[in-house]
Amino acid sequence: MRPRAGGMAGKRSGGRPGAAAPAGRKEPPRRKEPPRRRRPAPEGQALERNYQQAEIELEALREALSMKESIVERAREIYRLSIERSLVRGRSIAALAASSLYAASREAGASVTLKDIQQACNTTRKDISRCYRLMLRELDMRMPVVDATVCVGRIADNAGLSAEVRREARMLLRRASVGGIAAGKDPMGLAAAALYLACTRLEEHETQKNIAHAAHVTEVTIRNRYKGLRDEVERLGVPGPKRRAGPADAPPPPRREGRAPQGRKRRGLGVTVAKRKGSRRRGARGD
Repeated sequence: MRPRAGGMAGKRSGGRPGAAAPAGRKEPPRRKEPPRRRRPAPEGQALERNYQQAEIELEALREALSMKESIVERAREIYRLSIERSLVRGRSIAALAASSLYAASREAGASVTLKDIQQACNTTRKDISRCYRLMLRELDMRMPVVDATVCVGRIADNAGLSAEVRREARMLLRRASVGGIAAGKDPMGLAAAALYLACTRLEEHETQKNIAHAAHVTEVTIRNRYKGLRDEVERLGVPGPKRRAGPADAPPPPRREGRAPQGRKRRGLGVTVAKRKGSRRRGARGD
């Protein structure tokens, strides 16, 4: 039995791949091949680029904050340790570099606050604090307590206070630190309160607002630290400062002995009118 020519031909033509489409139909669009992805760089090269970018960030912070080269070099070492401990993955390079510099400045005892570093870099204070705490925990770092006396000079320079006020503030902090008043306190706020207390003891009028602005703290912080510091100074019995003798403290001049001549005195003259009249009469007689 012979098959139908038309039916078999249609099946063959329609079933073969690559056969011409019937008239009136459009060929379906070909699928575009996805772009080839670049192979990720080796881990060593990526970490080296990360460190180079961190060096650029540290150099910019050094110029903005006028930091010493020794502190910046220590910050580079801390960042290298962070790379070795795999702390840089998924974290901002700017935040890690800023936290490394803050840790190095704390170790060196420099009076640089977290706010100063945050204002000099392009990141938030929250990110810097998070990276800083991570470094302390993972790198097993022990930071010394910042001495509040180191911050006195910086605040006094910004507020324009005298050298006598600085000496008095440092003395008050040294005496009060024996009782543990500085434990857990912000050194900048404690130094600002000591400067304000020194101004009151030396009778130099300075506002809390000016000192708070110079120390980058609030007036409420100064008032709270001032009360605790004043009570501690009174409890320890710290003597008040010695005042310099001024014109008002000079003793009065001694009085002249003897009786003043009789007669009415003219203002500003020590010669009496009666004495002058007697001399004129003697001159008229020819004596």
